Amino acid sequence: MNLDNTEFLKYFDLPPLADDIFDYFMDIGAQTYQYLLETNFQDKQIIDKDLWHEKQPVHNQTSAKYDWSLNDPTVCKPGTRFQEVRDYIEQYFADLGIIAKQISPVIQVNMIQDLEKYATTAAHVDIERPVSISMLIHKGGDDIITKWYNVVQEQPVDYPHCYPAEELIGPVFETRIEPRQWHYFNAGLPHSIHNIESYRTMLAVQTDNSQEDLLNKLPVK
Repeated sequence: MNLDNTEFLKYFDLPPLADDIFDYFMDIGAQTYQYLLETNFQDKQIIDKDLWHEKQPVHNQTSAKYDWSLNDPTVCKPGTRFQEVRDYIEQYFADLGIIAKQISPVIQVNMIQDLEKYATTAAHVDIERPVSISMLIHKGGDDIITKWYNVVQEQPVDYPHCYPAEELIGPVFETRIEPRQWHYFNAGLPHSIHNIESYRTMLAVQTDNSQEDLLNKLPVK
């Protein structure tokens, strides 16, 4: 795949998120972390071990969970805190000429349960959000690194939206994402997250805008 002129991550120069809204997403991350500890970790197993194991440059040692509450009309009802938060995010982006379609915190949890061992996600694409505006809410470690890869074939193989090692080229770009900064995140190319110590919370806002449209419409740093 030709990656000339590809944008992997670009920070936007946007007004800060209100403290109470930021704290809301911090709480969602902490609650989801506790939920995963109490449910998925009961048997001390690695989720989807047979699907991910030994087919990547690194083993998948994380569980990732999207919180769809703000997009669920049975939960996000008028008068609820869910609706207040959704209204805030929608208006925030409407003022910038962007329609926020889906607002989804995603929480990635270290499943090793030994904080001397850090977790790494396998290289994958996010079919749920190939183009999104994102914000890192909770880093999840002192040195979290995101890496992007080129691919031998352009279609995922072996398991939906994840790539085995022989299909990856690179990494071709890597960075340490700054928390509490809105940014364009290229989730349509294979990427992996490294050095997760506890849990990491990322907020993704999906729109109908293309990458080019977002980067042209919103001020970048």
